Amino acid sequence: MAMFRQHWTGRKVLDDLLTRWKVVPVNPNEGWKTSHLGTGGANQYTVYCEGFTGIDPVSRGMLYAGMRGLNSGNMSHYNIDWDKRLELRFNVLRLGLEVGGTRGRIYLKCSSVWGDLTVLGIGLRISDYAVEGRAYGIAEGIVNLPNLVSDRLSRYRIIHIPESRVEFWVNEVKEGELTGDYVPRGNAGDGHFSLGISNTAGGVNCWLELSNIWIIQEW
Repeated sequence: MAMFRQHWTGRKVLDDLLTRWKVVPVNPNEGWKTSHLGTGGANQYTVYCEGFTGIDPVSRGMLYAGMRGLNSGNMSHYNIDWDKRLELRFNVLRLGLEVGGTRGRIYLKCSSVWGDLTVLGIGLRISDYAVEGRAYGIAEGIVNLPNLVSDRLSRYRIIHIPESRVEFWVNEVKEGELTGDYVPRGNAGDGHFSLGISNTAGGVNCWLELSNIWIIQEW
């Protein structure tokens, strides 16, 4: 009887969780499109994906994937509903350092175009190993986060709380937040998740790796 009650309680907790939240695992090895420049490129493996610069100057490797169904079913499945609480989780690894500097980007946004946020979205920009949390509502907000360490995983949680704030957690510590005009609101189509890395001077192959990617959104 005790075992039955324990099973029932666990099942109820799971049912309650999935009734309130959609839990979306993002497969690093399937469904991504690529955008390369120069000697840049990208790879997809069983448990992680990566972009790399190659050694030529002004090169880029980028992966991007269309996001569907990030809403409650009351609008087009292409639209991301930013009036619902949403959490983005992933691990990041960086390798390589060049004199001219690199620029990495990891974004969930309403566009597949390479570049900083100019549309509704949240994510990170990584200059060499320096990390900024970024979000765009009606303007782009920027908050400095702890630097990455070469060849060491860092765990990120970006929590979007509608009409309130965007929190940035690094290795389970809250390191910053953005509020006001920087918080995405409303809804828009063309939802994409993307990662990429670009260089300037070249000479060193630099890598940006992403793994354990989850999107959790309120129904």
